Amino acid sequence: MSIRKSLRFYYKKILESLFQYIYPKPAKYFKSNNYEYIKINNIKGKRYNYKIYKENNVQVFTDDLYNLSVIKNNSLISNLSIQLDQRGIKKNINENEIFKKGTPKFKHKIKGPILVAAQGASGYNYFHWFFDILPKIYLANKIYDLNYFNFFYLPEIKFDYQIQTLKRLKIPKKKILSSKRIKFFSTDEVVLTEHPYFRKNFWWDNYKSIPKWIVKFNIKKFKFISKKNFKKNKKIFIDRADTKHPHNQISNIEDIYEIIKKNNFEIVKLTEKKFSDQVSIFRNANTILAPHGAGLKNIIYCKKKSTIIELKEKKFMNNYLYQHLSKLCGLSHTSINSKKYVKNKMFIDTNYLKKILKRYE
Repeated sequence: MSIRKSLRFYYKKILESLFQYIYPKPAKYFKSNNYEYIKINNIKGKRYNYKIYKENNVQVFTDDLYNLSVIKNNSLISNLSIQLDQRGIKKNINENEIFKKGTPKFKHKIKGPILVAAQGASGYNYFHWFFDILPKIYLANKIYDLNYFNFFYLPEIKFDYQIQTLKRLKIPKKKILSSKRIKFFSTDEVVLTEHPYFRKNFWWDNYKSIPKWIVKFNIKKFKFISKKNFKKNKKIFIDRADTKHPHNQISNIEDIYEIIKKNNFEIVKLTEKKFSDQVSIFRNANTILAPHGAGLKNIIYCKKKSTIIELKEKKFMNNYLYQHLSKLCGLSHTSINSKKYVKNKMFIDTNYLKKILKRYE
C-alpha cells in the first residue's frame, strides 16, 4: 500500500471513529407497523397492495450509493431501510453499513413532513427515475396531497428530465432536498412507500414483474409533455456511442451505421435531446433499433404495434426489461444477442441484423 493510500485509509478510520463518538451506531433493528394500505388497479382485474409508512422523530442516512437507513431510538427500522451490493443485490438488513461504520456525516435538523423517495445511485439512472422514484411520489399521493410535504428527499436534481418531470408534477425546486448534499438528517416526520416493484433480491429479477400501472402513470403524465411533432413513420437508431457507461457498446459500429443508413434509419443520440423531444421522437417512430440502455425506457411512448429491435451483449441476455415493457405496451419486440466481444465491446452479426430489418420492412 502506498503512503498516500495508507494516509487516506487511516484518515477515513479516524473520521469514522469521531462520528461514532458523536452519533453512536445503532445496536439493533425492528420493523415499522405504522402504515396505511392503498390498492392500485392493474391489468385483468389484478390489484397491487402497497404500504405507505409514516414515522415520527427519526433520522435518515444514505451514502447516496448502496445504502439508505431510517433510524429511530438508536435502532434501524429494517423494512424502511435498504442495503445493496455493487451488483444490485439486496443484502440482509444486518449487513447494513451503519452497523459497521455508523453515520459518518454531520446531521442536519429539518422540519417535516418529508417524503423520502431517494434510493441511492440508481436514482440517477434515467430508467429508475421514471420507474422507481416518480412512482413512489405517485403512491404517496394516493393518501397525501403533495402540498402536505415540506420537502421531498430525492437524488440530486441535475438532469433536464428530472426538472421537466418535477415541474409537471408541480413540485417546486425549493421543496427538494438532495440526497447527495444532505446525507444525514433528523426530522419530526417522514413518509416512505414500499418500492413499486422491487420484491426479489436481485434487481433484474424484478423487471419481468413491473406492474402496468407504472407504465400508465408515465404515459398519462408525460406522453404529451411536448407538442412538437417529429416526422411520423420514422425508423430510429438510438446511438449509445457517446454514453459514459461501457456496457452494450458496439465494436463494429461503423458497419452498423452503413446498414441503417441504407435502410433509411435516422441516427439519434438521446444525450443531445431534451426529455420532451425524446418523448416526441419515440411517439412518432414506427421502428426503434437500439442497444440495451436506459434510453429504451422511452418505448412506452411508442404507438401500439411499433417495432423494437434491441441489441444486447452477453451479460445482458437475461435482462428481460424491454421485452416486458414491450408486452405491456403492445409493441413487437425482438432481441439480437451478441455472441462475442471485440475490444471489450459487443460484436453484432451484420448478416443477421440485415435479415431482421428485412423482416420488418
